[in-house]
Amino acid sequence: MIFTCVRLVDDGNLVTVQMEELGGIPWLYSVIGLVFSILSGFIIQKQWENWQKLHDAILSEASSLNKIWLMAKHSSESDATIIRVLIKKYLAHVIHNEWQKKELYVNTERGEKFVFEMNEILIESARKSATNSYSLDLVAELYEKRLKRLLLMSHQLPAVLDRIIMFNAYMLISLSLFIGVKNFYLDYLFTLGIGILIYVIQLIIKDLSEVTLPGAWYVEPSQFQLLLERFKNEESRGDGVSKNHANDIDSFQAEPGNG
Repeated sequence: MIFTCVRLVDDGNLVTVQMEELGGIPWLYSVIGLVFSILSGFIIQKQWENWQKLHDAILSEASSLNKIWLMAKHSSESDATIIRVLIKKYLAHVIHNEWQKKELYVNTERGEKFVFEMNEILIESARKSATNSYSLDLVAELYEKRLKRLLLMSHQLPAVLDRIIMFNAYMLISLSLFIGVKNFYLDYLFTLGIGILIYVIQLIIKDLSEVTLPGAWYVEPSQFQLLLERFKNEESRGDGVSKNHANDIDSFQAEPGNG
């Protein structure tokens, strides 16, 4: 509608305008578009790298938890039971409490507590068996990957840069209405293409800067969910913790603030 109104103003002169009559306007528009494209390209590249690093950090954290779960069998039965319960509580906490867009380290204190408790138990186990010393390295690795994940999840596009991109996007779309070609329908096609392209670029930047919110590049806690489900299945088969602790993880999820 806006396109039609602009094109038909003044008896349609803008529709039949010749390119040579526009002077340097097309070149100026091209320069603005080029600046927008370069700026957007750098931002998308940086955000994509952060997305890949976050994905790798999640996989590494899940892998560390899996290794600690498997190494728990080298501890005494009581220690192994506590370690595995802590792992499941940690997974439930991450899934339910740490997967929203929050400031760095907000609502993460309880998750750290589970890691520290695992570390304390493994220190005691290491004094009894040299095999458990490897588990201490795994806990240190888990803590490192956890911090990396939280850091990457907290990354946001600076507000000023976000506004600049949005302003440039709207400016390019608006200015495209004042650069016409002789054929009305061809003009509409190209103007629509410019608008869609700019909107898609802006949408990609927005999605990549907020990866924990639903979108095209939404990062789900699926690795942690699958791991938790597998551990619970092992528990139900009797391969994991003892039956005395079978309902610990469910009671934890039912606690206020964990759902």
